[in-house]
Amino acid sequence: MFEWDCRSEGGDKPVKYPGIFHRSSLLILTKTDLLPHVEFDPKLALENGRKVHPEIEYIALLSRTGEGFPEWMGWLKGLQEKVRGEGVRRWFRDWLQLI
Repeated sequence: MFEWDCRSEGGDKPVKYPGIFHRSSLLILTKTDLLPHVEFDPKLALENGRKVHPEIEYIALLSRTGEGFPEWMGWLKGLQEKVRGEGVRRWFRDWLQLI
C-alpha cells in the first residue's frame, strides 16, 4: 500500500520511484479535496502508476466527506481475510520476497 499526498509531488512520482510502486498493491491518493487548489493531475498519476504496476488498485480519499474510506476499509478487510486464510507466516514470507 502506498499513500500519496496530492500536494507533495507531481504525477510523475511512479516514474521517479518505480520500486515503491512496483511493490505496492494499492495506491491511496489523499487530500483530494485540495485538487482544485494544486497542480496535480490524478488521472496522470494513476496512469503513471499503472505503467510501473499495471494491476495496482487505486482509491482517492476525501477527508472532509469521507469519500473513499469505505472502499479503503473494504480493501483492508479483504487483506485481513487473505492473511488469515493463507496463514500469517506464509503471507509475510511472500511479502518479504517482494521487497
